[in-house]
Amino acid sequence: MSPTQPTPSQGHHFPFGKAAGRIGILLVLTATYFVYAPVTRFGFVYDDIFQIVQNTRLDSWRLIPAYFTQHFWAHVPGTPANLYRPLVLIWFFLNNSIFSHEPWGWHLTTLLVHLLVTGLVFALARRLLLSLWPAMAAATLFALHPIQVESVAWVSSVTEPLCAAWFLAAFLCYLRYREHSMSKLAWLASLAFYAAALLTKETAVGLPILLLGYEYVDRGPSSIAPALRRIWPYFTVLAAYLVLRFEILHGLAHRISTVPLREALLTLPSVVWFYIRMSVWPLGMSPLYDAHYVYSVASLRFIAPTLVLLGGTITLGAIRSRGRLNRLWFSVAWFVLTLAPALAAFVAAPKYEGISDRYLYLPSVAVCLLAGLAIKACSGRPWTMKTAYVGFALLMMTGTVVIRRQVKIWENNYSLFQRAVQVAPHNVTAAINLGVELQRRERYNEALVLAQRGLNEEPDSVNLLSLAGAASFQLHRYSLAEGFYQRAIHVNPTRGDLYQCLAMTQIQLEQYADAATALKQGIAASPDRPGLHYTLGKVLSWRNDWGAARDQFRMELALDPENSAVQVAFLQAQAHLQPAVAIHP
Repeated sequence: MSPTQPTPSQGHHFPFGKAAGRIGILLVLTATYFVYAPVTRFGFVYDDIFQIVQNTRLDSWRLIPAYFTQHFWAHVPGTPANLYRPLVLIWFFLNNSIFSHEPWGWHLTTLLVHLLVTGLVFALARRLLLSLWPAMAAATLFALHPIQVESVAWVSSVTEPLCAAWFLAAFLCYLRYREHSMSKLAWLASLAFYAAALLTKETAVGLPILLLGYEYVDRGPSSIAPALRRIWPYFTVLAAYLVLRFEILHGLAHRISTVPLREALLTLPSVVWFYIRMSVWPLGMSPLYDAHYVYSVASLRFIAPTLVLLGGTITLGAIRSRGRLNRLWFSVAWFVLTLAPALAAFVAAPKYEGISDRYLYLPSVAVCLLAGLAIKACSGRPWTMKTAYVGFALLMMTGTVVIRRQVKIWENNYSLFQRAVQVAPHNVTAAINLGVELQRRERYNEALVLAQRGLNEEPDSVNLLSLAGAASFQLHRYSLAEGFYQRAIHVNPTRGDLYQCLAMTQIQLEQYADAATALKQGIAASPDRPGLHYTLGKVLSWRNDWGAARDQFRMELALDPENSAVQVAFLQAQAHLQPAVAIHP
């Protein structure tokens, strides 16, 4: 019998045989569903608008082949090619085909995938812990861990549960392959699931190393050589994925962060400590966080977390040298390997978007296994076992309350980014997004204050400058708006929309010559942008330059032939030039 296969005495420490496991996990899944049920009433938020609502690639099955030949954000011009996730696009396509843009259906399927992953975590814990109730506790903790809220409540974050489902299925099939006379079918299924996990999210890259780690802690160093003969095809799948990714993205990844690489690397220890802390004590959760970058090795923000992590590694090494708690080591390896892609993302991602709760979805499986191990260790004495289960029950009730409160922030963009600004007051991305929501609610004073505060952090942020300009314009503070738009254009002279906003502001100030100059510069920067020629034509008509105005209206009609306002303006200009002749555009 395989060492990982439970004996009858190991697997049945419960009164009702195998039925107890089925009933127990069914109760856990049911409770989880009702805890998260409010999300089905929520709308689309944040990236959902761009990934789903405005994604025309989801409208026809004929576009599916392009999912495998283009990067994930190919439908948004100018977006860096950093993500290759064709199976996520297929998932979006299927949901779009069934639910269209009705968000309740998308939320429901995301929740159902989380329930599926919870069941797989239970199956994994049963095999690794060899005891039902500790495995049940591990699955319950996974299902109701507050850190999962972002991955369940946000439709676009379904990549985490989807990848976890494929990843866990691949691992479980590998265990079945080992335990059932090297079943080729289970082995092939495992490889297929691993390929699917890679095509869903980059988090899955560490599975082959994790399988080797499992073999090592389960059967010792002598098992590595024969294990390699079983595991090398996983490395082949990984290599094929990396080659394909390199071909599609023209590189494995592209660093778009404005933070110097040295500072990003020095900050990594504190980021690792942040993720460990949130895995154990998930308070102060937010869709965005402040990243406190480290600029020197002498900084306490570098020294303190480095010493803590080093001390923890030495302690684990001492435990391993005594031949104890191999499952503990395996859980730690799971956490590290599945978190590693998130650390790489932190180094590469934009300055204010490198840390996220959802990156802990798959790594949290390790935390749940550790909790199951702790509960199993308490089962030797009745009083310790009862104490452990009572404590765990209280913990889960507290977690449920936290989840219900945290879920509410994902109801709409306003509550989402209001929370982000509360938790991360120095995060410019949070400020920009909340500012946009405040403008939609016509709360222009608040939007302007928020934008100006953000500019103290990032004086050259074009989005913040544009936000401040728009809020000032709505408040009729045109001179202030003009200054913001001029600063924005100085930072990024290629955006035609900024020139148009500047011109509209100058029109309000009756600076028609300056407005015409700004519009001409905007046309030179973005000749195909709708609206620029029309606005310039209006300015020219106010200056009675009807010939030049007519030419601008004609060029606008070439870009937007169905625009009735432009058609009328063209006819008016033509009437001033040839009042006796009826001319049609």
